[in-house]
Amino acid sequence: MELLAPAGSMQQAMAGIESGADALYGGLKEWNARNRAVNFSVEEYKILLSKCHKKNVLFYLTINTLLSDEEIDEIRTLFHSGTFVLPDAVIAADVGFIRVLRDDFPDLSIHASTQFGAISLSDILFLEELGVRRAVLARELTLAEIMILRRNTCMELEIFVFGSQCICFSGQCLWASTYKRGSGNRGRCTGMCRDVYRQGNISGQYFYPQDIDASALLSKIHSAGIDSIKIEGRMRPAQETAEIVSKFRTALDGKMRVSSGYGGYLNDNIPVHGMLNAVNPRTLIYLSQNDKSAIRPGVTSDTISILRGEINAGAANGLVLYQNKSGINLLNNLEEFTVETNKFSFIPFLINKGVKTIIFDFTSIDQLKKSLNYNLRNVTLFYKLPLLDFSNKTSDILFLLEGKNIMITRISQIAQIKKLKFNQTAADYSINVWNRYTSQYLKEQGIIIGTLHPELTDNPKHFFKNNQIIVYGKIPLGYTRACFKETGLCKSSDCTGCFTVENIAKGYSIKIDCNNEFGFRKIEPLDYTNLLTYNWRGFNRRIILNAGDYA
Repeated sequence: MELLAPAGSMQQAMAGIESGADALYGGLKEWNARNRAVNFSVEEYKILLSKCHKKNVLFYLTINTLLSDEEIDEIRTLFHSGTFVLPDAVIAADVGFIRVLRDDFPDLSIHASTQFGAISLSDILFLEELGVRRAVLARELTLAEIMILRRNTCMELEIFVFGSQCICFSGQCLWASTYKRGSGNRGRCTGMCRDVYRQGNISGQYFYPQDIDASALLSKIHSAGIDSIKIEGRMRPAQETAEIVSKFRTALDGKMRVSSGYGGYLNDNIPVHGMLNAVNPRTLIYLSQNDKSAIRPGVTSDTISILRGEINAGAANGLVLYQNKSGINLLNNLEEFTVETNKFSFIPFLINKGVKTIIFDFTSIDQLKKSLNYNLRNVTLFYKLPLLDFSNKTSDILFLLEGKNIMITRISQIAQIKKLKFNQTAADYSINVWNRYTSQYLKEQGIIIGTLHPELTDNPKHFFKNNQIIVYGKIPLGYTRACFKETGLCKSSDCTGCFTVENIAKGYSIKIDCNNEFGFRKIEPLDYTNLLTYNWRGFNRRIILNAGDYA
């Protein structure tokens, strides 16, 4: 079982090598999901690669952000240059980029980053077909779920065993970009989930999960057939990295037995206990090095983000939007728009207003079945598939929807829909189409309608013949598998309710919606996202209306 360590700088890389890592992962100055790490110039990368190979250590190059046409072309030029030495593997997330790597460098190993978000056998089978050698699994999977994947694939599987756990699923977080700070999809996450949030007199860092240390589970992980265990943290100090790598190396070599530790989702408890606390242990502030009495940060102006220093994201490719609290008349000239709703009883009302295209974002199979009996005339209705499905109901859903119009939300759903016949197939923005290579792949698979990713601010040169842009609604900040009952924020007895909290320092509120039977929760802005000022020709405008908007 491979021990994989972070290399955010040359000092950290050497610490990992000397402490017993089998492989390192790190990025160049651009094109990776940790832009705030030191990272490497091309010349530094060549030096490090040589040092690694002299020590029989592998090096994996992380290019795991969403990439534009120009960036992919730049990387191709670099890789094809006579002076560049290819790494032992490239860690990637962008499907278009993965296709380019497979076609241009067929002998190069490709690892699908956790930013891709592999959680299911459908994801694994899709990656196999794409030519990917290894999947870095999403951090939200239990060890039991991982073992099911292991039994059904020969693909290499990698999991995180130490470090930070994001509250939102990787690759689907718009939290930072929505509030003009940066983009996790572009390596500029600003950690807004780490702030203090308040509900009444309850306050804390309830969106900042506890770090995991799965060293006590190494025996089970090894028995599960995992190929690589990953230590998170390309921005950790070199000395801290050395201590962590050494601990895992000693445990793997059988020279130390670890009997306890917080394993997060790997402990097989859903919901995970002890994941969310009022204050994350990493951000406790001590009086001094000698006095370890913790000072808990205040919950008024002294938020965690202020105490640790605000991050300057620079010129991020974020979403340019503003909050519209006064509302607009959505029902004027609605024939120009596609309307998305998660409440089927609202569909007849939309039809009476002249809406011609409707997207139904159902939250349960029972709700879906009821909608199938409704007689729709002169209306194009798309059924939006669940983005995440821990209840394994997607196959049943597709069977019910055969012959109808569907909207896919995960790119791996392409493989699932091939087994049946559907009328029209559209792609939601969560497919993450950022370049002509990805859009071309989707068109080859029969996708006729694409939805522009909310973080794109430039009109793309290459997209679909039929395009949508979301102009009004509540675009989720992210999706989580975490449960908030233990924190006292959620009062629902059956995990079907919702609750709101306020970010004290930054002055906005968010809603956590648990109302679906597929095992995940939406984190949404409380106010509307209004992009009606965008005037891109050739794009069908789409409005999202949530249940609470017309209850």
